[in-house]
Amino acid sequence: MIRVLVVDDDPTAQKVMRHFLERCGYHPIICSNGQSALSVAQSPEAPAIVILDWMMPGMDGLAVCRALRSSKLKYRPYVILFSTKTDKSEIAEGLDAGADDFVSKPFNVPEMQARLRVACRSVDYQRELQDRIDEVEALSQRNALLSELISKNRDEKPAPAANGTAHPVPHPAAPAPARTKSPGELSTNETRFIVSAALLELHLALESMQAHSGHVDTESPGCYAWTSLVLHSNGAWTDLLIATTVPHASTLFDKTFARRSRSVGDILVYLSEIARTIAGGFVRTLSRRAGEAHQPLMARAFHADSIRASLPLPIDAQAFDLSVDGCPLRLTLSTHRSAKLNLAPAKLQPMDILADNFPPAAVSQVPLLRAGAVLTPRIIEKIAFETETVDESQHADVYRPSPLAKYFVQHAKSA
Repeated sequence: MIRVLVVDDDPTAQKVMRHFLERCGYHPIICSNGQSALSVAQSPEAPAIVILDWMMPGMDGLAVCRALRSSKLKYRPYVILFSTKTDKSEIAEGLDAGADDFVSKPFNVPEMQARLRVACRSVDYQRELQDRIDEVEALSQRNALLSELISKNRDEKPAPAANGTAHPVPHPAAPAPARTKSPGELSTNETRFIVSAALLELHLALESMQAHSGHVDTESPGCYAWTSLVLHSNGAWTDLLIATTVPHASTLFDKTFARRSRSVGDILVYLSEIARTIAGGFVRTLSRRAGEAHQPLMARAFHADSIRASLPLPIDAQAFDLSVDGCPLRLTLSTHRSAKLNLAPAKLQPMDILADNFPPAAVSQVPLLRAGAVLTPRIIEKIAFETETVDESQHADVYRPSPLAKYFVQHAKSA
């Protein structure tokens, strides 16, 4: 439910707006003065839409608008200025102060509902754009570290160890079973081989790996790295979670790059790269055995202290205790069965993953979107437009993400 901040010093106006917003499916938050409204609008849980009265004692609506626009907010609220003023020059003054829209009192119900829908679309677009900016910045930081690693690998000659090799060479994995398996169903030996080979890409040696006995706890270890992969042959969505401490992650960073990390941010990006690399090992193995597998979402890493709620980790998750160059890590694999859904555009949701090309080859030899694409509101609009203009009966095949994937992606947006 979308939260809307209503700022008005008139108790009657507050009651009217509260009743109207609740009837329309919004969650109203009421403030009686500009100063308290500014405090709410600048808080971490700030509402995305603000309906702001112009005439208030003390800090009026225009002052609140200017203060909000000058604030360094990650997500700027959509402001609807609400007033009895109707003069064109006064309306222009309100918009110039930073309001996104202007509504005169008393308001027309259908018109106000339509203006709120415009506000919701604008907020959704702004958040999607900010998410893309965050991803580009994270990818830029990650690419800088990867470029450094590639350059290091190119220039560095492997130093022989006492036994003549730089790292212990993993034994080949067992022959592929006849039945398709997800990462969480592979044997411990198969998993050990995949993890060991992946860590070698980062100049790291897997010294030991033991299946974790007992219930997989989610006590704060210091930091988490998460990523996921999807196996198309049976709709298995597997979340891969790595837990360790910042000092241990820092030690591994030093091992990989032969230098100290510059910041904790570097360490978290590096930890997410460890998760991505290990998941990539599973993707390559499963793609050879069972057809297409891929990582649909970007790997992410977090301080455990920033995770307020317990992780939605199923009790049947498979966990391993790793020793990597003397540093302990916990690797958890959680498989979520996601049936392929054939849905009309109206039923698609952000974060759904395309299971097949859209449109399928029977409709078009050139797909608009390829399998594995992560749906966003913009992409869903493209699919809806395609079905309206080409074939209204055409649906999209998608997988729904796991609860753990939704948790970490939403956590990244709110961080």
